[in-house]
Formats: sequence, C-alpha cells, structure tokens
Amino acid sequence: MLAFAGMAIVLVALVATGLVLGAFVLAAAVLVLAVRRWLSRRAPRAADPSIIEGEFTVVPPQPRADLPR
Repeated sequence: MLAFAGMAIVLVALVATGLVLGAFVLAAAVLVLAVRRWLSRRAPRAADPSIIEGEFTVVPPQPRADLPR
C-alpha cells in the first residue's frame, strides 16, 4: 500500500513538473515571437530590384540520349 502511495506522489510530482516546464516553454516561445515581430516591424527592409522571385527549373538544351523520344 505504501508503494502505491509513493508511486502516486511521484506521478503527481512528474505531472506538476511537466506542466510548469510546459508553461515556461510556451511563455518563452510567445516572448521570442513577440520580440521577432516587433524587431521586424521596426526595420523594414527595402526590396532589392535585382532579385526576381519565383520557382525555376533548369532545362537541358538538348534531350539526353538515354531518354525515350
């Protein structure tokens, strides 16, 4: 009976520790995201006109000999 009480105490301690650590990690993540958003709004970057955004695929100039036509 004493072993069950000991295991219950250990289980409650582990759950409480997990909740405290989880709340701490969640608060730290919210703080980091808030600071990053605040810093990104403070210093907007100008767009570089020499950069073209998009998805590109390199196509070989001639078909390979091993590919069927």
